Amino acid sequence: MKLGILDFGEVDVDSNGVEAIYNTINNCQISERKGYSRYWLSEHYTNTIAWRNADIILTLLAGYTERIKIGSAGVKLDLYKSSFDIAQNYKILSSLFENRIDLGFAKGFETKEVMDVICDAEVKLNSIEKIEKIIKMFNNEFRSVPLVPLTKSKPDFWMLGTSESMVNFIIENKLNFSLSLFHNTNSPIPDAEIIADLKTKFFDKNGYYPQINIAISVFCHSSKKRIKKEIANRKNVELNVFGNPIECRDKIKNLLEKYHSDEAIILNLGENQEEKLYLIENLIE
Repeated sequence: MKLGILDFGEVDVDSNGVEAIYNTINNCQISERKGYSRYWLSEHYTNTIAWRNADIILTLLAGYTERIKIGSAGVKLDLYKSSFDIAQNYKILSSLFENRIDLGFAKGFETKEVMDVICDAEVKLNSIEKIEKIIKMFNNEFRSVPLVPLTKSKPDFWMLGTSESMVNFIIENKLNFSLSLFHNTNSPIPDAEIIADLKTKFFDKNGYYPQINIAISVFCHSSKKRIKKEIANRKNVELNVFGNPIECRDKIKNLLEKYHSDEAIILNLGENQEEKLYLIENLIE
């Protein structure tokens, strides 16, 4: 069983964005020492987070660590970024930190107000077309402007999703897949056989299995009173796992078995740095 961390970059009450970034660097270093598999950063545009585009923070995390995989979960392709900018940034990252960089693609949309601020030019390609173009760039199919440095290094490509809707695209483009169980707050939890079906079809087409994980939200705490409060107040995401470290471990193992996966990426729902560290330091033990 492998465990990774997903960090939204939320700023604690009575804190600020700079301190939140320092906490993220610290939490990533501790996660590496504890044996977590990877540390992913999200891209969101609410007013309670420490970053938007996570690329600069990813560079810091990779530089302050040595082994743990670092990645985006995920790049919102319908926003301001050109396909070339994304590919070039991650080409440099994957060349400097070989075999350690994950590039996750997300299809999430933002409000018109956010789009009006961010998008200076008309977006000509949709998110699917951009993914295909980025992959072609890493395969050196655009020789007039190749990605530099001129190395063979590339990130691991991940498709993030909440259903089986992208299965055929994942197989055709040889992507890895992260299935989120916490985004579906207004609909049923994703079917447990999505991953098993994907694995079978992927192997039949490509001759090997992709990397697969499930993204789950976890609130880990020693106080039953605090856990009950979190359950009552949780609104933005589905709360998948809660309890003390032993209870959380058992629930995560059950979910991994149910979804035919050997890795879980944990959205740490700790309300402050102390609660976040409690999960990181105790769960993997």
